[in-house]
Amino acid sequence: MKASITLVALFLASYTFSQELFWSTETEVASGYGNLRPRIALTSNNVPVVVWGGGTGTQPVYVSRLNGGAFSTPIAVSPSGINPYTATWTGPDITAKGDSVWVIYDAELNAGFDVYCVASTDAGVSFSDTVNISGYSGLNRFASIGGNLNGDIAVSYMTHDANWTNPRYVVSNSIDAGTSWQAPVNASEALTGSEVCDCCPSEIILNGSYQALLFRGNNANLRDMWASFSSDGGVTFPIGADVDDAEWLVNVCPSSGAHGAFINNVFYMVWMTGASGTSKTMITTVDKSNAVSTTNWEMPGTPQGGQNFPRIAGEGNTIGVVYQEYISGSPGQECYFAYTFNGDSKLDSLTLLNAQSLGSQSNPDLVFADGVFHFVYQNSYTGGVTYRTAIVGSVGVNEVSKTISIFPNPAVNEIELEGASNSKIHVLNQLGERMLSKNVYNEKESIDCSQFATGTYFIQVIQNNQLVQSKKIVVIR
Repeated sequence: MKASITLVALFLASYTFSQELFWSTETEVASGYGNLRPRIALTSNNVPVVVWGGGTGTQPVYVSRLNGGAFSTPIAVSPSGINPYTATWTGPDITAKGDSVWVIYDAELNAGFDVYCVASTDAGVSFSDTVNISGYSGLNRFASIGGNLNGDIAVSYMTHDANWTNPRYVVSNSIDAGTSWQAPVNASEALTGSEVCDCCPSEIILNGSYQALLFRGNNANLRDMWASFSSDGGVTFPIGADVDDAEWLVNVCPSSGAHGAFINNVFYMVWMTGASGTSKTMITTVDKSNAVSTTNWEMPGTPQGGQNFPRIAGEGNTIGVVYQEYISGSPGQECYFAYTFNGDSKLDSLTLLNAQSLGSQSNPDLVFADGVFHFVYQNSYTGGVTYRTAIVGSVGVNEVSKTISIFPNPAVNEIELEGASNSKIHVLNQLGERMLSKNVYNEKESIDCSQFATGTYFIQVIQNNQLVQSKKIVVIR
């Protein structure tokens, strides 16, 4: 008799939840190329591309991409003579759409700063010549880049008047894939009535015609977080508000910005505050039509606190937040991952992200797509950048309409499916790479796995553009 796995699927509005996360081992992106503040984006077939700063001073910005279970040799995307401005709290940023990738960074030049962009059309294998976004105007820094599913891209950065006075955030858009950039739009000054915190980076988040600029204000040392919104593709930013109810008064710069994401048509925002005397990560939802926020919820963490640099990603009812946390008595920081599968903004589930217990792991970033969380973080023990995935083992499904059977398990040459008509099937390895994608039209269908190496794989069933289930299966030789 054939052993089988039965997947229960689909439709209507009564949801049940039975999920787990399948974690990959840690994979080194690069070692010996520095590791400052890594950021990650996904190209076609959810192939990750990672950017980071090689270090301070003259060390370049590096990029590497996953290819066949290993990351490529890093390439320097900042040219000789331009010194990227990187630190643990600021550095390069990245976004991607299909095989197009854009990397942004700022660099010191003649005692001022300018903002630079390089682009790739081959999923991060090679990059274009450097484009100066800020037009050699100087006194600009802390750049962030965002993109949407249409391939639109926008960059936010801080600009100043002479002698580094009057800091404010502006947004510039490109309509030709990063070749040229529109005149920057002031997106913070008119809203706050005061200057922004002059050493806290911003974030620009895109979703269709909506853009969200997130930044920290500085009103007589009140360092609250702000969100401003554009509904016309970044032409104007008429709506904005202080979304932070902590009222953190501090006369030194926190050097920490916010992050956000549009998830299931809701905008989520995360940031750090030290108002309670301990650095804690906060999360709230913000109405994009009027910038009104809900209650600021405190993220879970260890009792001593010391959290910083949160990042958020998700899809549907699956939401995850990563952040670093100082652990008393340990060598430094650890990376934590808080998550939910039911859309609850409290994100009460918490796990240690880094499997490596030696040294300090910090500055995590994440993206989420098709049931897979992809993480990168700064690893002081290896001196490099580390990558890891967590595959959602199952997702919220509706009332049963039919069953889908997958067998045998373990498999050798073929995997048989029954009841999966009108589905799309993805087969992933443990790093989240797609080994195979197939449209299934018949009630009975087979998947050729004869070329797969011995190991663990995950079969995802997609119906009505929604991930129904992800199940683990073993291939043996």
